[in-house]
Order: sequence, then C-alpha cells, then structure tokens
Amino acid sequence: MTTTVWETWEGKHQHSLSMKMLASTQRFFYKDLAGISPAGPGYSKITFKPQVVGDLTWARALLRTVRGVADIHWQRHAGGLDMKVQVPCNSRAKIAIPKLGLSSPTIRESGEVVWEGDRYVDGGGRYRFKLSS
Repeated sequence: MTTTVWETWEGKHQHSLSMKMLASTQRFFYKDLAGISPAGPGYSKITFKPQVVGDLTWARALLRTVRGVADIHWQRHAGGLDMKVQVPCNSRAKIAIPKLGLSSPTIRESGEVVWEGDRYVDGGGRYRFKLSS
C-alpha cells in the first residue's frame, strides 16, 4: 500500500515523491497536543482541548487566524497544570481543562478560584466551566 503521492509544481520540473497522504504531524501538534480546533466559520468559535499525554511536560502552539492569534501554552508540574490561552478578537472559545486523573481539582483563572470541590465558584458570572475527563 502506498501512503504517499507524487507532487509537482507546473513549469518548474520539480517533483516530490513523498508527499504525505494519510498523516500530518502539524495536525497532530496543533489539534491534538495543543488542542486548537475551529468550531465555527473563520474561527468565530474555537475549541481549546489539549491532550496532556505520557511524559510530555509542556506544549505551545500559536495559530494565526483571520480574526487574530489563537495561542495556547500548557505546562505540567508537580502541583498540577498551568495553562494560558489567547482567544482572537471577535471569537468565542470553549476551553477544556484536563483533570489529569484528579477527582476534585481546583481551577484558578487569573489567580481567582473558579472551580473547587466539583463545583463552579461564582465570581461575577463572567465564565462558565465544565471539566473534561
């Protein structure tokens, strides 16, 4: 079974005999490890759902969209997980926060507790939180 296809640029007489057909490392890094996915046309909605896997201690991805920069940086440490997310202007985001096997994590946003003891801590109604498994 062949998993590559030939590629050519018309008029340049240059051929690549190993253009990937069934896999993409870029997609794996952006969509899976960093977790950036469009959820609406033109990145009007974005999902950030990072996959914290194996011995990997951090990941960062920056994606320039038509609305601006979508950026995520997460870092695992002994005390838990730090995650910084930048959402482009005029976009809405759904952010999934990995539990890392914890049964009752505490989540802080800009230093203030927003989730504790398996429930949302109301801080003025600015955010809504739901944990991912």
